Amino acid sequence: MQYKVNRRVRIRLGYVSAENAMIANPTGSIGGIDLPGTTDALQFVQTLLPAINPHRMTGGTGIRDALPRIDIDLIGGGMFNASEQFGESSAELESYWVAVGLTWRFGRGSCCRLPVPEQ
Repeated sequence: MQYKVNRRVRIRLGYVSAENAMIANPTGSIGGIDLPGTTDALQFVQTLLPAINPHRMTGGTGIRDALPRIDIDLIGGGMFNASEQFGESSAELESYWVAVGLTWRFGRGSCCRLPVPEQ
């Protein structure tokens, strides 16, 4: 969601709700054939690469022409704590981040402070 405060400033908010992509009860069977150690290997890989966070939030602001022809964007966000058990292993995941972005615009009319005639 983006809210335009004025011609130059925008405020952004975001929320993501995702399903847990992990297999709750993996089997060691491929095409009806049981392979030894497959279940343990799959649980180990799921523990190393968990995709278990169902909720993420972000917020930020953008300023057009903070300097002539340069836009600045600031964001912050996070994935809330989630944990899951995979056989004898478990995974717990939580992260937060802050970022700054700069955008340079080149060419005629790239600065909103200078009017450009209609073509």
